[in-house]
Amino acid sequence: MKIHTFLIGLCLLASCSVAQPIRVLTLDSSRSGVCGGIDYNILTGNAFAAVRGAMDDPGNFGGGGVVDREIAWAAQVPVVTRDALQTCDVVLLSSNLTRLDVCERRALFEFVDAGGGVFMFSNGAISQMGLPLGATPAPVNGSGNGLITDESSPVTDGPFGAVAGTLSMAFHRGFDAVGPNGSAFVASDIDYGATFEVGAGRAVLYGDEESFMAISENGCAAGMLTNKELAIFLNTVAFIAPDPGFEFTGSGECCPADANQDGEVNTIDVLAFLNQWNGDEAFADINGDGVINTQDVLAFLNLWNGGC
Repeated sequence: MKIHTFLIGLCLLASCSVAQPIRVLTLDSSRSGVCGGIDYNILTGNAFAAVRGAMDDPGNFGGGGVVDREIAWAAQVPVVTRDALQTCDVVLLSSNLTRLDVCERRALFEFVDAGGGVFMFSNGAISQMGLPLGATPAPVNGSGNGLITDESSPVTDGPFGAVAGTLSMAFHRGFDAVGPNGSAFVASDIDYGATFEVGAGRAVLYGDEESFMAISENGCAAGMLTNKELAIFLNTVAFIAPDPGFEFTGSGECCPADANQDGEVNTIDVLAFLNQWNGDEAFADINGDGVINTQDVLAFLNLWNGGC
């Protein structure tokens, strides 16, 4: 106890400071899934154990590490809410069994706009979060190996090293266009990875999860993690992390049927939604498939009929 007090005293005299950790939020096992022996939970499963271990390595993130801030894992949640986002700086999302609903996508957009960071890496990443970030998802799957198309991107040339050349790929999804807020950095026959700067924050969408897995199982996944993909992953975490002191202050309940967000579900919401749908607004994509069509009208009416 005396030694501990003495060290604190020395630190105060020397004006010591410890950088605020990068607080990372992930979804719990109700949203991640298992295939055979592969558990896709980012925090506790084996699918992403290698990249998680690299994040926890103090030589990468921590005092004296490549990035002088350690990783602090926030308590996992089953749903992305504004309240949950108050606990973190960065959100990692991958391989969620159920799509993000319109409230989750809206909360994530507000979080990035306020200065937070989001990294979504899965086959469904671009179809789910592309529209809110201003991108257009591709209607077809990507094919062929990947190629780094922007060697100056902060995720291909960052604190954890530079990445160039080809990447091995399997099944993946991509973009028709990354939009005004995006900058693509990797492509096969289509762009499938891009950085986004929206408001005060940053996001990265990557249309594949196996790139960041070191394990494989027939019928489930073919892990393709190499030093190149690991550098992209760690550079991405560093890129999207806000400066120390960031706090998201958004709050309030969200109901998918409350289209005008006035706290009530009534006929005004039907009119509000139809206006959003007619204007091709991002959050008119109710079912989160990356396309705004009549299926979204039916999905909204089902939600509206159920109320909140």
